[in-house]
Amino acid sequence: MQVGELVADKYRVEEIIAAGGMGVVVGAQHVQLGQRFAIKFLLSDAEHEAAVERFLREARAAARIDSSHVCRVFDCGTLPDGTPYMVMEHLVGHDLGQELKNRGPLPVSEAADLILQAIEGIAEAHAVGVVHRDLKPTNLFLYQKSGRPREVKVLDFGISKLAATEENVEEDLTSTSTMLGSPRYMSPEQVQNAKNVDARTDIWSLGVILYQLLDGATPFAGATMGETLGKVLLHAPPSIRSRRSDVPEGLASVVERCLMRDRERRYRNVAELALSLAPFGSAASQPSVQRITALLVDGQLGLATQPEAVAQRDSVTDELTRPLARAKLSEEPSQGTVGGLTSSELDFRPRRRGLFIGAGVALVLGIAGTFLVLRPASPVAPGSSSAAKTPAPPAEPAPAAIAAPSALPSEPASAASEPAPAPNPSALPSANAQPSASAGAAGKARVSPPGAKPGKKDLLDDSY
Repeated sequence: MQVGELVADKYRVEEIIAAGGMGVVVGAQHVQLGQRFAIKFLLSDAEHEAAVERFLREARAAARIDSSHVCRVFDCGTLPDGTPYMVMEHLVGHDLGQELKNRGPLPVSEAADLILQAIEGIAEAHAVGVVHRDLKPTNLFLYQKSGRPREVKVLDFGISKLAATEENVEEDLTSTSTMLGSPRYMSPEQVQNAKNVDARTDIWSLGVILYQLLDGATPFAGATMGETLGKVLLHAPPSIRSRRSDVPEGLASVVERCLMRDRERRYRNVAELALSLAPFGSAASQPSVQRITALLVDGQLGLATQPEAVAQRDSVTDELTRPLARAKLSEEPSQGTVGGLTSSELDFRPRRRGLFIGAGVALVLGIAGTFLVLRPASPVAPGSSSAAKTPAPPAEPAPAAIAAPSALPSEPASAASEPAPAPNPSALPSANAQPSASAGAAGKARVSPPGAKPGKKDLLDDSY
């Protein structure tokens, strides 16, 4: 393959990126779209049926995974001379192995963040039935896009295990004479039988990588392959805290559980690993944790029942979002706060508000009823009858037999403002009649001597 050569009549080779024992990777540009891609070729001396099948398996596996943390595959095919090729996402940066060589052991939070990003890609693979089986630092690429933080991209699904693979095809690809994987990162069950593995073999590999990020060296390194495999099968590595004292005990426990030889004692899925690792990462890694646990709750990662998955997610999410939930406890749950509250909290809060509102209404009604019952009645003057409370009808014009107002004593201001009650019509004489004795007596009862002060009875009588 030469620079300037045209591949599949549409990709022009611009540079040789890498070459290895099994293949070569070049950078190429699509002649119509102007977009840059990476193209991987299988070398001609490796063209045999099993190698080609593994190569195509990598393309099929990567194409099934929809994750920003997995290198995407866009196309694959075969050149006229029979060489298979695969068109992939073009990445700028370097792998995690080179990062360790350049810097040595990484800070705790940075190591946790990098593993959580890798777990997000692996979780998407496990959700579609793909087990990687070859996780190692050189297959975790640190992609640097202009103006953005670095992202981990999982590479090389060439020896991945597909859940839907036929048994005879898997038998041919994993024959006893072939060792699949990198010995220092392989789980004990993969060393013994690469066919008899599940997602927990990737959890072992992630534990080895995390140990290496914190210590700078792998826990199962040997001078020969035999020594390395013997350590994987028999040797218990020293605790990471004995190698590095600033590693928290909780993080050391996470590494230890990943490296349990009995896979039944490891984390059952990568979501459980992510939930245990989350407290040691930075705030930037928490969206990855949320996306990983969403796959667990949806039942796509297996090895956990739905209630268990929801309980796990809620307990860890509550710990991660407790400050936010506590700060917004007095507010209505919005779309941003509902995710930080458990379902029981969301069910209880509307009922609690209803109880408070009902109690407040009952209290207001009780106070109003008490006020109406205990309010004092309007005062009634002594000696007045209940009929006095009823407003009198409009008074008719006073006849000439009634004393003139000028002959009456002065009335208080309060009494003058009230209308005078109409006299009893039965006591009034007709227009042509002369005043009777009773009428004269009534007139005398209402007239006081000039200059005399009206008595109490006079005031009451005048007010009516």
